[in-house]
Amino acid sequence: MSKIYAILKREYIIRVKTKGFVIGTLLFPLFVVGVGFLPAIFSKVNIEEQKSVYVLDLTYQVCNPLAESLENSKQDKKGNNLYQVRCLPITGRDVETILDELNPQLLENEIDALIILPADIFTTNTFDIYSKNISNFTFINMLENSVTRTVNNLRILDSGLDPETVNDLTTFVNAKTYKIALTGAEEASGLTIFQLNYIFVFALYMALILYGSFVMRSVIEDKNSRVVEIIVSSVKPLHYMLGKILGIGSAGLTQFFVWIALMFIGTNYGVFLVQKIASNGNELSLPTINPMIYVAFVIFFILGYFLYSTLYAALGAMVNSDSEAQNLQWPVMILIIISFFLMFPVLESPNSTLATVASVIPFLAPILMFLRISLEAASTTEIISSVFLLIITILFLIWITGRIFRVGILMYGKRPSLPEVIKWIRYS
Repeated sequence: MSKIYAILKREYIIRVKTKGFVIGTLLFPLFVVGVGFLPAIFSKVNIEEQKSVYVLDLTYQVCNPLAESLENSKQDKKGNNLYQVRCLPITGRDVETILDELNPQLLENEIDALIILPADIFTTNTFDIYSKNISNFTFINMLENSVTRTVNNLRILDSGLDPETVNDLTTFVNAKTYKIALTGAEEASGLTIFQLNYIFVFALYMALILYGSFVMRSVIEDKNSRVVEIIVSSVKPLHYMLGKILGIGSAGLTQFFVWIALMFIGTNYGVFLVQKIASNGNELSLPTINPMIYVAFVIFFILGYFLYSTLYAALGAMVNSDSEAQNLQWPVMILIIISFFLMFPVLESPNSTLATVASVIPFLAPILMFLRISLEAASTTEIISSVFLLIITILFLIWITGRIFRVGILMYGKRPSLPEVIKWIRYS
């Protein structure tokens, strides 16, 4: 045990003292939080920029009410209309000729959008928008909604009804969502809960890949530098492998404890900052995170890490370079990728047969069972079964990997074939 501890200590200290480790530990939470919440903040930050909209109305009745609607819809801080609408006169020229004439202005952004309203828009429900920047989804969507609203109002007027009365009668009804937990009901947004779960699962997904790869590359580096020949002369290959896995895993846990602490602080104080920065920020809130979710995260990180790092250690012992390892590690990575993509159906239906079965499969459980726990969808029996199967699988893989490791760690030259690896496992 003392030799395993010595290797563990060496691997741990080497990693935590690097600048990359310190920088990654501090910046990764900011990156993940940014991926999860900055879009929500930016969506509420309005960029005030005047837009010029030209309208060619072949119906002879939509453009004027549309222009009035657009020009009065939004003003800048000085009270100026942000949307300047011009109704083009209908002449003997066809649409293609008018479009060719306006094309230079569209290309030079002198005209932000050209709307062509066909004569049959009331029956076909389609119209055309020409713009150089069609990636401005907010602007394009606003134009589409404005035309839709104007056309619908004209339809209502033709039917003899009052548009304002109809709009009052058909006002959209908003729903407040409440998450039911053992502690009671708590108001929460489904999107926010999805973002939090996505952050946790994404962190777990990246950890399994990154730290497993660290184990593999560390073995390859020691193998190529021939340092391993000196180490295994005084330490059993299995002890060397366990020390390396435990050392790198301990460095990973150190990072995660820092990340969890920062996430806990962000959960309690981040909302206040968002509310101050974003307009309509009072509508944003974070649900309270059950402390047991942090515990489950650590448990499934440890189990998932041991599960995959043993496989990565075996790959490192079998190959002689990173390029060889890239070709061999795909079967391992695919298992992690599958579990990540299964996150989405599990989020939608955490009690389905697919979610229940997938979450107890050892190679999928670290991500999927943790996700079901965070959603409070997994029973105690399912959690215990998943953990038990994970531990049994890990012990079996350590035995298999240990037998591959003891031979492969000292093998150089040609990469072994599958039959040769099976022979290594059978060696007594």
